[in-house]
Amino acid sequence: MNRLISLVLVFVIVGHLVAQECDELKDATPQRILEFLRADASDEAKAGCTVFAINALGQELYLPAADTLASLLDFRRPPTQMEKDGYYIKSNSRNFCPAVQSLELLGRDALPAVLKVITSSSSSGQARMNAVEVWMATYKHDAPEGVAVLRREGQASKDAISKEHLSWAVSQALKWCNPPDQERCAAAARGQ
Repeated sequence: MNRLISLVLVFVIVGHLVAQECDELKDATPQRILEFLRADASDEAKAGCTVFAINALGQELYLPAADTLASLLDFRRPPTQMEKDGYYIKSNSRNFCPAVQSLELLGRDALPAVLKVITSSSSSGQARMNAVEVWMATYKHDAPEGVAVLRREGQASKDAISKEHLSWAVSQALKWCNPPDQERCAAAARGQ
């Protein structure tokens, strides 16, 4: 019975941010939170504060944090106690990589930072994948346009590696198109 109750709790959590506490930052200004991320985001001992900071900047819609948040697209939050105990939820990257959700909240103004992650040769594969997810979530009401913009960025790029990454991003973006938009997305990927 306890296992059933635990499973119900897991399903309640799905789709919501995993709450993280951070006494160091709970009353901090967005600028101070951003300074923390720039200095301490890679400190594993402060991973809970990193999650708190990423979530706070997204909720505050703090656009100056876009580049820093984008640089954290492959940062994975620490597992919850339930996950450590063996309860896993099938989920998307929003639940495990908090920068995805925060950048989505920032909207189209954050897309230049997201585009840098897609085109950069120093970005990890996970960061690029999450960047495409953010890109397409931002264009969720016009997915074909999101695909078309990625394609145009690839055509305009002078750098061969960036072109290659953008071509890959277009192919990944097609996976984010809903069934009613599939044909239009495919046409946008072809430049039609």
